[in-house]
Amino acid sequence: MGTEVCVKNEPDYVAQRVCNKLASLGFKNRGTKTQEELGRRLGELNYTNMPAIIAEVCFVEATEDVAIYLNHGPHVIAKAIAEGVTGQTVDNEIMPN
Repeated sequence: MGTEVCVKNEPDYVAQRVCNKLASLGFKNRGTKTQEELGRRLGELNYTNMPAIIAEVCFVEATEDVAIYLNHGPHVIAKAIAEGVTGQTVDNEIMPN
């Protein structure tokens, strides 16, 4: 259960902010994980020249995670990710579920 953010080699401040923002919604904070910690290489992180992260929002087979996701909805979760990436407050109106 919970949220984690995957990074290529070293955890960084963006990945940590995204993970913390998602955890603030009620998901268990599983922290940032490197590919080495995961025991596998991820194409989304390796085949790009840009900085990249993979936000694992929740576990869809975990009843508690699903309840948190449904309670907030995708727009609130997207807002949390955007605020984590930018480090700024996003003030746009949240769309209804």
